[in-house]
Amino acid sequence: MKQLKYIFLSLLVIGSAATFAQDGAKRKKIKVNRDVMMADELVKSGSYYNAIDIYLQEFNEDAHPYVAYHLADAYFKARDYKNAEPWFKKAFEMDKDNYPQAQYYYALSMKYNAKYQEAIDEFKAFNKSRMRGSEGAYYKRLAKNELKGCDLALVLLEEPVQVNITHLNKNVNNNYTDFSPRYNPENDKLVYASLVSEEIIELGSSKKVELKSRIFESKQQGENWAKGEPIAGPFNETNAHTGNGTYSLDGKRFYFTECMPNDSLKMVCEIYVSTYENGEWSKPKELSDINASGGYTTTHPAIGDYKGKEILYFVSNREGSVGGMDIWYSEVRNKGTEYTSPQNCGRKINTVGDEITPFYSVKEDMMYFSSNGLINVGGLDIYQVTGGMKSWKNPMNVGFPINSSVDDFYYSTDSKEKRTFRGGFFVSNRAGGYSVKSETCCDDIYQYEFIIPPLFTIMGRVMNIKDSAEIEGAAIDLLASAGKIDSASSVSGKLFEFYRGTEYENYTLTAIKDGFYQGRAKTSTVGKMDDDTLYVDIFLEPIPIKKEIEIKNIYYELDKADLRPESFPALDSLYNVLVENPAIIAEVGSHTDSRGSDSYNLDLSQRRAQSVVDFLLGKGIDSARLVATGYGETKLKNQCKNGVKCSEEEHQINRRTEFTIIGEIENTNITYNQAEIDAMKALEREKEEKQRQDRLRRLEQLQQLDEDGEVIEDDRTESNDSGNEGDTKEDTNKATDTPAAAELDSKLTKKGNLYEGQARVNGAETTSYLLNVNPSLTVAIISDEFFIKLRDAGTISDADFKNEKETNLSDGSTAKGDILTLQSLQVGDVMMTNVEAKINTSTPQNLVVGLKVIEKNGCTFDAKKVSFKCK
Repeated sequence: MKQLKYIFLSLLVIGSAATFAQDGAKRKKIKVNRDVMMADELVKSGSYYNAIDIYLQEFNEDAHPYVAYHLADAYFKARDYKNAEPWFKKAFEMDKDNYPQAQYYYALSMKYNAKYQEAIDEFKAFNKSRMRGSEGAYYKRLAKNELKGCDLALVLLEEPVQVNITHLNKNVNNNYTDFSPRYNPENDKLVYASLVSEEIIELGSSKKVELKSRIFESKQQGENWAKGEPIAGPFNETNAHTGNGTYSLDGKRFYFTECMPNDSLKMVCEIYVSTYENGEWSKPKELSDINASGGYTTTHPAIGDYKGKEILYFVSNREGSVGGMDIWYSEVRNKGTEYTSPQNCGRKINTVGDEITPFYSVKEDMMYFSSNGLINVGGLDIYQVTGGMKSWKNPMNVGFPINSSVDDFYYSTDSKEKRTFRGGFFVSNRAGGYSVKSETCCDDIYQYEFIIPPLFTIMGRVMNIKDSAEIEGAAIDLLASAGKIDSASSVSGKLFEFYRGTEYENYTLTAIKDGFYQGRAKTSTVGKMDDDTLYVDIFLEPIPIKKEIEIKNIYYELDKADLRPESFPALDSLYNVLVENPAIIAEVGSHTDSRGSDSYNLDLSQRRAQSVVDFLLGKGIDSARLVATGYGETKLKNQCKNGVKCSEEEHQINRRTEFTIIGEIENTNITYNQAEIDAMKALEREKEEKQRQDRLRRLEQLQQLDEDGEVIEDDRTESNDSGNEGDTKEDTNKATDTPAAAELDSKLTKKGNLYEGQARVNGAETTSYLLNVNPSLTVAIISDEFFIKLRDAGTISDADFKNEKETNLSDGSTAKGDILTLQSLQVGDVMMTNVEAKINTSTPQNLVVGLKVIEKNGCTFDAKKVSFKCK
């Protein structure tokens, strides 16, 4: 078991981290001179830096593994993990037989240096090592916990907490030790403790020192803090170290800790309380009902409220503790004049390690504390847990970047009356603090503030550009850099609405409706600092049927039908019109001047019109939407007919290519039913919530211990080395999850205006699907994620595509097109073949099947019975 040593009430050093290893390891004989013996004694007394200097000098004279290992140990105890890491590695490589535990500490040092993947590899190698006996079992049990902590770190790093963290300036922090920050809402001051010295403080030293820890307070001045001053009141008047100040819920009692070395020079702490009476603080009284006798420490007081009871939480290593330092509690009665007998908070909170620095947030009904016995991402981590007294949920790690790869503790909030909780303070020895030696030697106070970004909503109308009349039933798409992200349908007299939350993005909105050209509008939330509703109107222009529109800048080779390259920009513009308006049918008409025979001009113009059509077909436009017509000289725009002398400029007027909309393809434009959109969004929210719950369960599993402090195995734990490849859980799942192994459930469940059931694609991949009864949906829709799964499984290939329209997918790859044929599609007990499907990169649903698809295959849908009926 790891036990924390304390200089006084709270300065934490992992002082005995390698004690077991030193005392129990086999050693080669070494000529131990006085200098090495002195260094060993300095380590025992906590004078690590002086010991390091001696070990370095001795290793340079005699490169012996004993010196290398003890040098690494001294660095580790001084919390200089960057230097500890290479020296543990060197000691292990020099003498694996006598220092096998050096590999464990090498891996642990890498973990503390945030090298999580490297640490995972080294912990796994250590667990397979030949270290045996009780010592080997001890270290491998520790390694199992540390390995799981590395796994936890990698998961937490995927979604760090959105928070700003500030290192308090030297008005509060100094080069040595600053701790126990508590915000006092009564006077807007930060109460904390500090030890100030011009000398290096030997962390972990048990000798009596003249240095004193004192309680200070500082008031915030803008973004900085004023120079800390000793707190007003009789709290720093004794010869003891003082710290860990905290107020009662009504602010009329002040609890703090006094620590003094006993006759054995062991630091022992006790809790005192002072009451505010008649405008001043009373002389502090020892909480004799709470403090433990027999040389045990009682420290880290914190006041909470549980079911209407005022509770004093504190930390002690007294008899009855689960591990080293445990969190205990006592009920406060009669305004602090009585305290019930101390009780242990139980094994949900306390472990075989150390649990310290509790803080109870009454606003959140949440206790925060630090532990090195729970699964952690490095050293002491901060955890949060709901409950009180002996009744607690499972503690959860608060995540990065509040926690770091080293020690993080003394978490508290800054909540004020009538103020929303946004942040607070904690203590850490992370890199970036004020240090006297290594970057992680010393503890400083940090302030954190959760980032609460502004919320955005986009609202607007779809209107006719001719008369500003609102257009009913237009299909509206919201697009961003990732493509289409939301949809809506316009309703007269009502604004469409897209809630975007905290998203910073440049948006394009498009709207389309039969009989209108597609309309576009743009807006942006980038750079906005406050909540905002962005109003955007989209104007649509009616499509003029049979109106000829001349396409400027179309050039052909002389007396030929071949298009010249200068024509391509104009033709690309025409292509864009056709893409944005997928319902229109257009005629491309080509005209000549009157020079040449009538038959020749008719043939030339037909070939030229066909050249334009072929260009558009080559870019993917459906041939059913284009008609090529050569008019020759039959539609002259001026008097320059046969026999009339005209200038070249006048003949040029008659040589032209025109674009005429001659009709629309029915049921081509997308139409959105708002009820269906709402149902799809509800499903998307369900999917997001499921993902959130899955991640939460994963985090809970990674942090779970049994009652003996052992890791509870999860599905990712490696199998043993027995060589029985079929014994793994993964192999078992492969046998049972094969889609062909079970019949599909034919049951359909109503989801708004949609129905959900089971489907199987190409006889291989099983998924849930939605039946859309809207008659305008004539194909199956598959998400890009499901397409990727089908493609990667080999059930779909490029040969299945019906078009060549490169489609960008969410994994960074591309698909050949966006319309393909599914060789087979089974929905419930209905089997269909050669089903046309379209890839949709924005739908959250794997598969949506239109009712028309079912009907094409000889089946009907009975909405009352919620079932299919097939011929």
